[in-house]
This record gives sequence, structure tokens and C-alpha cells, in this order.
Amino acid sequence: MLFSAKLKTKYFWYKINMNPPIMIIDDSLDSILQSIESAKSKSRTSFPTKQIFIVSWNVNLLKKAASRDQFHQFISEKSPDILCFEETKITLSEQNRFKSLFPQYSYQYWSFSEELDHWAGLALLSKAEAHSIYHGIGTLNSTGRVLSVEFEDFFICVCYCPLSKSEEEQQKRAIWDEELRHFIIELQKRKNVIWIGDFNIIHTEDDIIGLPSDLIVPPGFGIIERKSFEKNFELGFVDSFRYCNGDEKKFSWRSIRMPGCPLGRIWKSRIDYALVSVRMLPYLKESIIFDDYKAVSDHCPIGVKFDFSVNENI
Repeated sequence: MLFSAKLKTKYFWYKINMNPPIMIIDDSLDSILQSIESAKSKSRTSFPTKQIFIVSWNVNLLKKAASRDQFHQFISEKSPDILCFEETKITLSEQNRFKSLFPQYSYQYWSFSEELDHWAGLALLSKAEAHSIYHGIGTLNSTGRVLSVEFEDFFICVCYCPLSKSEEEQQKRAIWDEELRHFIIELQKRKNVIWIGDFNIIHTEDDIIGLPSDLIVPPGFGIIERKSFEKNFELGFVDSFRYCNGDEKKFSWRSIRMPGCPLGRIWKSRIDYALVSVRMLPYLKESIIFDDYKAVSDHCPIGVKFDFSVNENI
């Protein structure tokens, strides 16, 4: 079922498993969330254990990724509890065909963007049933770029953020970031948040390697966008990879097509992140970049592991 909520003349779409269906139209995000909370079913399928493994992967066209053996090998061997995809680039009409590829995930939540000509697209596949699902953040190009799903112990927000290739685009991206942060703040008021996906940001010099010194500043490494990214930490988020691995140099994306690079030269960057609420750090056990899996996409999968059995009251 879908919920349409008008907020500051923009529309938020929410989906939740409820019966009977309810349509909510309200100007207050808080009251929308409270209405959804009061209407939710109390009986839901939970994760098998309190040890939860989450993976995010920009597959850069799911149709192509699904044709690679390494793609299915990874999912079979790692068997994450929650599997997130970015840049699926599929349409609503193709949804059922791709859903059938993942029978081990009983609960699948997909987000599409007609406005972006299917350039984006997200999916969250889960072994547990969601309490609620929120599509987009109300901005023009957020559907298919932001998918927020509520579980018993946390929200997970999957994102595929716009890439900035000029200073003007960096300014637009900063505005987009601010609206997303506003939405995340509202989620944080209710539960801890795992914010994961392709942020299209190279945060520091430790997150890039192989770029010729005389090459123009690459997309994602501009001052405006990096400063905007750092505001996420002011909200009480932590870069889980740096928290768990210090200054280790691992990268989630690579390119051999960058103009100005010598023929065949590969440069790499870390633009995929798992940001977690600081209150979740006692439960965070591992943050991983699976850089051995390079045959599927220009991105590698990333993962985070939590153990919520440490304390039942997070």
C-alpha cells in the first residue's frame, strides 16, 4: 500500500504492509510517522538472530550484474541478512523478473525513477519483514535515489547520491544533501539509522589512489561537496569503515576511462559508505570493502556487521 504525504508542497511516498489500506495526507512529517506507527501490525517476521550482516552494492545495471557468476557466488557465500543494490536501472514492469532471482529473500523493496529515465534505481532485499518503507525525500530526483526501511532495531537508508562534475553541480548537490539530512534527522528521532550506499564523495586523500598529480580534480573530490559530506558527522554519524579499520587504504570504485589518465591506468576511490549512528557503535563489529569482487561492476560491495544481542535496549 502507498501513502502520499504532502510536506512543504512536496510529496513523500510511503509503503507499509497493513490491512486495510490507509491514505495519509498531512503537513507534518512527525504526525505522518506517528500515524504509520500506530497502524503497524505487531506480528512480523524477524531476523533469525541478533547478529545482522548488511551489504550494499552499486551494481551499475542489475541486468548485467545478474549475468555474472561472481555476482551470484558472492550472494550465496556471504548470505547477508540485508542486501542493498544501487543503480539497478530497471523499470517497474521488470520488477517481478528480477525479484525471482533472489528467492532466499522473502521481503523485497524496490524503488524506481521514471524521471531519471531509469538511470538510478534501488533495491533492499531482506530476510526479515520491514515495519515501514519510505520512498524518496520529496526532492525532484530523490525517488530511485533514496529508500528508507524501518526494522525493529533501526532504520536503514539506502542512497545513490548525484554525482557533481562542475562547481554549479556541487552547489546543487549541497542543497540536495541538506534536504536528505533533514529527512535523516527525522528518522533519527525515532530510531538509530544505518545510512548506506553510493555517496559519490571522496572524503579525504586517503580515499583515492592512482590519480595523476596534474589531472583536474575528479568528480566527488571538490571542496564544496566534501564539506557538505562532513556535515553528516555533525548529525552524530560515524564512517564505519574508518572507525573499524583506521587509515587502511581500500577502495570501492575504480575507473580506467578517466580523461587524462594514461591508457590502461586504473585509479581508485572510496565513494561507497556505511554511516552509522554513534549510538550504534557498541553493536558494530565489522565494516568491510569486498575488493576481491571486481568482475560484476565498477563498484565493489561493502558490508557492515552488527551484534544487537550485546544489549537488547539500543
